[in-house]
Amino acid sequence: MSSESPETIRTTTNLKIVFALRKNGVLILLLIVLLITDLILMRRTIISHKEIRIKDSVIHSIVSDNFALEYIESNLFYTFEYDGMKIQDIPIKDTADRTVSLQKVVCEKPALIFRYQQRDCSECIAFGLSQLAEFAESASIQTIIFAGYSETYPFKQRTKTIQTKNIALYNIEKILPVDKQQIPYCFILHPDLHISELFIPDKSFPEVMKRYMQILKAKYSFIQ
Repeated sequence: MSSESPETIRTTTNLKIVFALRKNGVLILLLIVLLITDLILMRRTIISHKEIRIKDSVIHSIVSDNFALEYIESNLFYTFEYDGMKIQDIPIKDTADRTVSLQKVVCEKPALIFRYQQRDCSECIAFGLSQLAEFAESASIQTIIFAGYSETYPFKQRTKTIQTKNIALYNIEKILPVDKQQIPYCFILHPDLHISELFIPDKSFPEVMKRYMQILKAKYSFIQ
C-alpha cells in the first residue's frame, strides 16, 4: 500500500502534466520554427530564381542590343566605303554559260544586285533569296543575282533551285573586296557601273531587310 498522501500524488501528477505540456510545447514551437524557416528559404529561393531570370533577361537584352549595334555599324561602314565606287566592265556568264558584258546587263536602268558566293552561309543565302523573290514580284527596278562559282556545273545546279520570275542570274567570280567577308550582300548597280545603297542582310534582323527593300521600291519607283 502506497505511503504517499493524496496531496503528494496530486502534486506529482500535476508535475507530470506540466512536464508533458512543456515537452509538447517545445515540440510545437520547434515545428513552428522549422515551418517558418522553410517558408523563408522557399521565399528566398523564389526571389533568387526571379533575380536569375531578370539577370538573364538583362544580359540577353544587352547582348542583343550590342549585336544589333554591331550589325548597324557594319552596314554603315560598308555603305560609306563602297558608295559611288565603280566596277570594271568585266565579262560574266549567264545560266546558259554564255559570256556577256557587265555593261550590257545594266545598260539603261539601275538594278538591284544580290551577291552571294558558293561558300557563303547557306542559311544567309536562303534568307536573302526569299526576300529577293518577294521584292522582284512588285518592284519596278530590275533584280539580278550575281552568284560566285569557280565552276560552271555547280552554278547551273544551284540556279535550277532558285529560278525565279523577274530575276536574272549570272555567274561572276569577283566583284568587290567585300567578297572576302564571305557574306551575301545587296547593292544598286547603275548604268555607268557605279554602285550605291550597299547593304548586308542578316536573317537575325529580317525587318531591316524588308525596310531596305521598301526604301528601294519607293526610291526607284520612277523606273518603267
